[in-house]
Amino acid sequence: MANPRKISGCILIFLLSILLGFMIGRSIVYFMNEGAFVSWEPFLAPTKFEKIIQASSTKIWVQADDSIYEGNTLCQEGDDCQRWQVVEQAPVDLPVPEWPIKRSPDCEFNEYSFMRTVPGEPLECVQAYFGMADASTTVYYALLKDGSIAIWENSSSNIEALMIPFFSTVVISMVTCALGIICWIAKAPGSLLRKTRAG
Repeated sequence: MANPRKISGCILIFLLSILLGFMIGRSIVYFMNEGAFVSWEPFLAPTKFEKIIQASSTKIWVQADDSIYEGNTLCQEGDDCQRWQVVEQAPVDLPVPEWPIKRSPDCEFNEYSFMRTVPGEPLECVQAYFGMADASTTVYYALLKDGSIAIWENSSSNIEALMIPFFSTVVISMVTCALGIICWIAKAPGSLLRKTRAG
Protein backbone atom coordinates (compact mmCIF):
# COMPACT_ATOMS: atom_id res chain seq x y z
CA MET A 1 0.00 0.00 0.00
CA ALA A 2 1.32 3.43 -0.90
CA ASN A 3 2.58 5.60 1.92
CA PRO A 4 0.27 8.67 2.28
CA ARG A 5 3.20 10.81 3.42
CA LYS A 6 5.18 9.93 0.30
CA ILE A 7 2.18 10.70 -1.91
CA SER A 8 1.72 14.07 -0.19
CA GLY A 9 5.42 14.79 -0.67
CA CYS A 10 5.22 13.98 -4.37
CA ILE A 11 2.20 16.23 -4.82
CA LEU A 12 3.98 19.05 -2.99
CA ILE A 13 7.10 18.69 -5.15
CA PHE A 14 4.96 18.69 -8.29
CA LEU A 15 3.14 21.87 -7.21
CA LEU A 16 6.46 23.53 -6.35
CA SER A 17 7.79 22.60 -9.80
CA ILE A 18 4.78 24.31 -11.40
CA LEU A 19 5.45 27.44 -9.34
CA LEU A 20 9.16 27.33 -10.19
CA GLY A 21 8.46 26.93 -13.91
CA PHE A 22 6.05 29.85 -13.90
CA MET A 23 8.51 32.07 -12.02
CA ILE A 24 11.31 31.19 -14.43
CA GLY A 25 9.08 31.98 -17.40
CA ARG A 26 7.98 35.32 -15.94
CA SER A 27 11.61 36.19 -15.22
CA ILE A 28 12.57 35.48 -18.82
CA VAL A 29 9.73 37.71 -20.06
CA TYR A 30 10.82 40.49 -17.67
CA PHE A 31 14.44 40.41 -18.81
CA MET A 32 13.35 40.32 -22.46
CA ASN A 33 11.02 43.30 -22.04
CA GLU A 34 13.73 45.28 -20.23
CA GLY A 35 16.28 44.74 -23.01
CA ALA A 36 18.62 42.36 -21.21
CA PHE A 37 19.21 40.28 -24.36
CA VAL A 38 19.60 43.21 -26.80
CA SER A 39 22.76 45.11 -27.72
CA TRP A 40 23.67 48.02 -29.99
CA GLU A 41 24.41 47.03 -33.58
CA PRO A 42 26.21 49.08 -36.25
CA PHE A 43 24.08 50.06 -39.24
CA LEU A 44 26.61 50.25 -42.05
CA ALA A 45 26.25 53.42 -44.11
CA PRO A 46 27.63 54.64 -47.48
CA THR A 47 28.87 57.98 -46.10
CA LYS A 48 29.26 60.04 -42.92
CA PHE A 49 26.02 61.48 -41.65
CA GLU A 50 25.46 64.83 -39.98
CA LYS A 51 21.92 64.78 -38.59
CA ILE A 52 18.96 62.47 -37.99
CA ILE A 53 15.91 64.02 -39.62
CA GLN A 54 13.19 61.42 -39.05
CA ALA A 55 12.88 57.78 -38.00
CA SER A 56 10.41 54.93 -37.70
CA SER A 57 10.69 51.41 -36.36
CA THR A 58 11.96 50.20 -39.74
CA LYS A 59 13.45 53.27 -41.48
CA ILE A 60 15.66 56.26 -40.75
CA TRP A 61 16.22 59.47 -42.69
CA VAL A 62 19.53 61.27 -42.23
CA GLN A 63 21.33 64.30 -43.62
CA ALA A 64 24.72 64.00 -45.32
CA ASP A 65 26.14 67.12 -47.03
CA ASP A 66 23.33 68.27 -49.35
CA SER A 67 21.65 64.87 -49.64
CA ILE A 68 19.02 63.04 -47.63
CA TYR A 69 19.47 59.29 -47.19
CA GLU A 70 16.75 56.79 -46.34
CA GLY A 71 17.92 53.67 -44.53
CA ASN A 72 15.87 50.48 -44.39
CA THR A 73 16.68 48.55 -41.21
CA LEU A 74 14.75 45.49 -42.43
CA CYS A 75 17.20 45.12 -45.32
CA GLN A 76 20.02 42.94 -44.04
CA GLU A 77 23.34 42.36 -45.72
CA GLY A 78 22.92 39.83 -48.53
CA ASP A 79 19.19 40.48 -48.96
CA ASP A 80 17.80 41.39 -52.36
CA CYS A 81 16.94 44.95 -51.36
CA GLN A 82 18.47 48.40 -51.12
CA ARG A 83 19.58 49.31 -47.60
CA TRP A 84 20.33 52.98 -48.36
CA GLN A 85 18.99 55.27 -51.04
CA VAL A 86 19.02 59.00 -51.69
CA VAL A 87 15.57 60.62 -51.47
CA GLU A 88 14.26 64.10 -52.12
CA GLN A 89 12.85 64.63 -48.65
CA ALA A 90 12.05 62.91 -45.37
CA PRO A 91 8.43 62.42 -44.30
CA VAL A 92 7.09 64.93 -41.81
CA ASP A 93 4.48 62.63 -40.28
CA LEU A 94 4.54 58.86 -39.99
CA PRO A 95 1.51 56.56 -40.42
CA VAL A 96 -0.19 55.09 -37.35
CA PRO A 97 0.81 53.01 -35.35
CA GLU A 98 4.21 54.71 -35.60
CA TRP A 99 4.60 57.28 -32.83
CA PRO A 100 6.40 60.65 -33.12
CA ILE A 101 10.09 60.32 -32.38
CA LYS A 102 11.77 61.44 -29.16
CA ARG A 103 15.20 63.08 -29.24
CA SER A 104 18.10 63.00 -26.80
CA PRO A 105 21.65 64.32 -27.18
CA ASP A 106 23.19 61.49 -25.13
CA CYS A 107 20.78 58.54 -25.53
CA GLU A 108 19.69 58.77 -21.87
CA PHE A 109 16.05 57.85 -22.34
CA ASN A 110 16.00 55.69 -19.18
CA GLU A 111 13.14 53.49 -20.33
CA TYR A 112 14.86 50.09 -20.14
CA SER A 113 16.56 48.72 -17.03
CA PHE A 114 19.23 46.74 -18.88
CA MET A 115 19.89 48.99 -21.87
CA ARG A 116 23.62 49.15 -22.59
CA THR A 117 25.47 52.39 -23.28
CA VAL A 118 26.06 53.51 -26.84
CA PRO A 119 29.30 52.08 -28.30
CA GLY A 120 30.91 55.45 -29.06
CA GLU A 121 30.38 59.18 -28.62
CA PRO A 122 26.84 60.12 -29.66
CA LEU A 123 26.01 63.38 -31.37
CA GLU A 124 22.29 62.74 -31.04
CA CYS A 125 19.82 59.92 -30.54
CA VAL A 126 16.20 59.38 -31.45
CA GLN A 127 13.63 56.89 -30.23
CA ALA A 128 11.12 55.39 -32.65
CA TYR A 129 8.15 53.48 -31.29
CA PHE A 130 5.70 51.16 -33.06
CA GLY A 131 2.80 50.21 -30.82
CA MET A 132 -0.29 48.08 -31.27
CA ALA A 133 -2.72 46.48 -28.84
CA ASP A 134 -0.86 43.15 -28.65
CA ALA A 135 2.73 44.03 -29.63
CA SER A 136 5.24 46.86 -29.71
CA THR A 137 8.73 47.66 -30.97
CA THR A 138 11.10 50.32 -29.71
CA VAL A 139 14.12 51.32 -31.79
CA TYR A 140 16.89 53.70 -30.78
CA TYR A 141 19.08 55.26 -33.44
CA ALA A 142 22.37 56.83 -32.37
CA LEU A 143 24.34 59.17 -34.65
CA LEU A 144 27.96 58.93 -33.53
CA LYS A 145 30.69 61.56 -33.86
CA ASP A 146 32.39 59.55 -36.62
CA GLY A 147 29.22 59.92 -38.73
CA SER A 148 28.06 56.32 -38.33
CA ILE A 149 24.73 54.96 -37.10
CA ALA A 150 24.13 52.45 -34.32
CA ILE A 151 20.78 50.74 -33.65
CA TRP A 152 19.20 49.23 -30.55
CA GLU A 153 15.89 47.41 -31.04
CA ASN A 154 13.60 45.64 -28.61
CA SER A 155 10.21 44.04 -29.29
CA SER A 156 7.57 42.57 -27.01
CA SER A 157 4.18 40.97 -27.42
CA ASN A 158 1.34 39.69 -25.29
CA ILE A 159 1.64 36.26 -26.91
CA GLU A 160 5.25 35.94 -25.72
CA ALA A 161 4.26 37.13 -22.25
CA LEU A 162 1.72 34.29 -22.06
CA MET A 163 3.45 31.46 -23.93
CA ILE A 164 6.92 31.64 -22.37
CA PRO A 165 5.69 31.12 -18.77
CA PHE A 166 3.31 28.40 -20.03
CA PHE A 167 6.04 26.42 -21.81
CA SER A 168 8.47 26.97 -18.94
CA THR A 169 5.92 25.61 -16.47
CA VAL A 170 5.17 22.59 -18.66
CA VAL A 171 8.84 21.75 -19.21
CA ILE A 172 9.85 22.06 -15.55
CA SER A 173 6.83 20.00 -14.47
CA MET A 174 7.56 17.26 -17.01
CA VAL A 175 11.22 17.10 -16.00
CA THR A 176 10.21 16.86 -12.33
CA CYS A 177 7.74 14.05 -13.11
CA ALA A 178 10.32 12.19 -15.17
CA LEU A 179 12.93 12.41 -12.42
CA GLY A 180 10.34 11.29 -9.87
CA ILE A 181 9.41 8.25 -11.97
CA ILE A 182 13.07 7.35 -12.47
CA CYS A 183 13.74 7.58 -8.72
CA TRP A 184 10.63 5.52 -7.95
CA ILE A 185 11.65 2.79 -10.40
CA ALA A 186 15.20 2.78 -9.08
CA LYS A 187 14.01 2.35 -5.47
CA ALA A 188 11.26 -0.15 -6.24
CA PRO A 189 11.74 -3.71 -4.92
CA GLY A 190 13.35 -5.92 -7.52
CA SER A 191 14.77 -3.00 -9.54
CA LEU A 192 18.08 -3.50 -11.34
CA LEU A 193 19.70 -0.67 -9.35
CA ARG A 194 18.74 -2.24 -6.00
CA LYS A 195 19.99 -5.63 -7.17
CA THR A 196 23.30 -4.10 -8.30
CA ARG A 197 23.79 -2.38 -4.93
CA ALA A 198 22.84 -5.51 -3.03
CA GLY A 199 25.27 -7.56 -5.06
